[in-house]
Amino acid sequence: MPDGVRTGRLVAIVDDDASVRGALARLLGSMGLECSTHDSGEAYLTSAEFHDADCLLLDVHMPGLSGPEVLDEVRDAATKVPVVLMTARYDGDFARRAIESGASAFLRKPFGDHELATAISDATGWSVPL
Repeated sequence: MPDGVRTGRLVAIVDDDASVRGALARLLGSMGLECSTHDSGEAYLTSAEFHDADCLLLDVHMPGLSGPEVLDEVRDAATKVPVVLMTARYDGDFARRAIESGASAFLRKPFGDHELATAISDATGWSVPL
């Protein structure tokens, strides 16, 4: 892709696990989506993608700022970016509260390609091919 040209489908991935970030970036890239990766909530909030991302995949449990704390910062900044929360420690009540707090979707790790594509499609309105 030429420098400075975007498809309008930039997904920011925030997860403290490098293997998860890499796997998600490869998968989303194969679906035709651009990705930026961030190893912490703090790294994402201070990046250019904080204002440029079209969708945010956000891990719930991370050192430093947690996913819900990052979600609060995103909403406080009045950005309209859809947020898909991800966690390996599922709690149905927490998932309900996260959606009420502004998350567009909630994924339980491990999740499949179809679940991810569906969550992003539902959150953004994009047609995400598998």
